[in-house]
Amino acid sequence: MSGPVLIQGAMEVETDWLVSRLERPEAFSWGGFQFWRGDFQGLDLTVSRTGIGTIYAAGATAVGIEKFHPRVVINQGIAGSHCESLHVGDIVVGESCIHIHNLKTPPRGRGEGYDASEWEFHDPYDGAEPLVYASDPVWLARFEAAAYAGGGKASGRLGGGDIFNREHDRILWLREHAGERCEDMESIASYQLCHRFGTPCIGLRIISNNELTGEPYQREVGVRLQSFILDALTSEKVL
Repeated sequence: MSGPVLIQGAMEVETDWLVSRLERPEAFSWGGFQFWRGDFQGLDLTVSRTGIGTIYAAGATAVGIEKFHPRVVINQGIAGSHCESLHVGDIVVGESCIHIHNLKTPPRGRGEGYDASEWEFHDPYDGAEPLVYASDPVWLARFEAAAYAGGGKASGRLGGGDIFNREHDRILWLREHAGERCEDMESIASYQLCHRFGTPCIGLRIISNNELTGEPYQREVGVRLQSFILDALTSEKVL
């Protein structure tokens, strides 16, 4: 494919460093979605600031695919850890991604209360779409093989949804039932839209906080992930 590599981030801290590395950047905006296209060491690269949340990420992904026809969409940024073994500054290379809000509650009448531990993951698409979206295997292999000196690096499933979970028992429930290692608010939207358009996709996340171990939120670690991605892309030219 001849299109650019499209790298997404939700916030300034997840995109500004990437934009600063572009040579001869050109800015674009459609419907409030911001993009910057330029070169980095000969690599045709587009940076997309999606905005926070699945709705904005889905819109930005659709616009980015239609306008730039990218060879791959890389959704990246910070995430909360759902494992005691993943610490602030560690990177998770997404093997797959699951929507942590595809849930169905049991029937209960008025006054019978609610119990989130009894909610179940279900298939709202009746098999028309996967429940778990796999990363493109070629790009997965590239990022799994790339060196990272800023902390630990692990592969696993990403969890995406419009929520910031801080309850330990809920985090452990999600880890058990969804199989994800961390949560963010955008990755699942990119996976779903790329699946619809037939565009290769992969998600990468860097841990910004860990409620299970008490490590506080440090969103500035996002720059480390952006640097890791550029190093991985340019270690073997993807022109």
